[in-house]
Amino acid sequence: MKFKLLFTVLLTFTVPFMFPFSAFAGAGAWDYKGSYWMTYQSPTIKSGGGYFQACLLSSSGSGYTFTLYEVDESGNPPETVGTAFISKGSCKTFYVNNYVDGTNDQAELVLFKGNDSYVKVSFYD
Repeated sequence: MKFKLLFTVLLTFTVPFMFPFSAFAGAGAWDYKGSYWMTYQSPTIKSGGGYFQACLLSSSGSGYTFTLYEVDESGNPPETVGTAFISKGSCKTFYVNNYVDGTNDQAELVLFKGNDSYVKVSFYD
């Protein structure tokens, strides 16, 4: 009887770790949204709100001024979330909670840069 109980307890605690699983970042952790090469604008990135971070990974210059916009597919004009100078190798954080809207309850964000230099940026939500 003791063996059966011990076996059951061991099985209960070891089986969940035998299979691969994905861990999703929760509150207080950054969710990686992707890295993209861009000239004037990034692809649209969806955010559930809170804080959104843009990082300049690679560029020919030391940094650039970027403007983050919230864009709606419904034809509304873009809304400026914020403007920031981002140095190569650094990140800027924007608060986007006020821009969450629509039936998908997401903010649709696009990062713009005012020149045609080719840069690589990463996004985190």
